[in-house]
Amino acid sequence: MKRFLPLLFLFTSVFSYGQFTAIPDTNFEQALIDLGHDTGTPDGQVLTANISGVTLLDVWGSSINDLIGIEDFAALEELYCEENQLTSLDVTQNTALTYIWCESNQLSCLNLANGYNINLYIDASDNPSLTCVEVDDPAWSAANWTVAGGFIDPGVTFSTNCNNACSTVGIEEYSNQPKKLIRIIDLLGRETPFKPNTPLIYQYDDGSVEKVMEVW
Repeated sequence: MKRFLPLLFLFTSVFSYGQFTAIPDTNFEQALIDLGHDTGTPDGQVLTANISGVTLLDVWGSSINDLIGIEDFAALEELYCEENQLTSLDVTQNTALTYIWCESNQLSCLNLANGYNINLYIDASDNPSLTCVEVDDPAWSAANWTVAGGFIDPGVTFSTNCNNACSTVGIEEYSNQPKKLIRIIDLLGRETPFKPNTPLIYQYDDGSVEKVMEVW
């Protein structure tokens, strides 16, 4: 008789199993390898200890579509991710941020509400699809992140809930969408085919990770 034994609850967005953080975007992980924060070839994950103390991350012009994994950069103060293909960016878990350059992407969703916006200097210009930025205090952001100065494109508004893919409501709606299994890896981080009676880590296209074992 076949039994399915879940060994760990499913988490959405970024998940750190043991000492690892999921990095679904191959180009993002390759940039981390080039910077010395990871080794080998991209395998969908990085040692959390390698990134948790990083204070400056410069992945400018690296053809990155997704920065899932950024949440585990716990000490990050400066993020330079301009001139990529990002459509969504959520830095709500990066409470030490003081500088973020994310201009010249394809952002339609930007969540900066990390509770410390008064310490944050940003440039999110040249993102034509961006109409609303999620922040701690819309009035403060409008007064301090000057639209006329070119750091935010004209017409962009600030809100505590933009109701999109990287807002609180948007995350709930997004997490209810069907997801696709993109990779199976073993506990050493090596990609592997399905194996019965073996603990495996399933990685999905929404960035979620699940550790399971099917017993035959």
